Amino acid sequence: MIMFRKVDTDTDFLVLARDGIWDRMSFEDVINFINKDIKIDKALSKACEINYL
Repeated sequence: MIMFRKVDTDTDFLVLARDGIWDRMSFEDVINFINKDIKIDKALSKACEINYL
């Protein structure tokens, strides 16, 4: 899936992901995961580990 969006000062984050992510998670799941697990001061490497377990 390719989506085009204008990135400006109101943009919270940008998700770049391959089909392996989208095969396992919906768009809403990814957004919820980022808001819950990444923004609450967790390391990005830990977030990647969680996603692939």
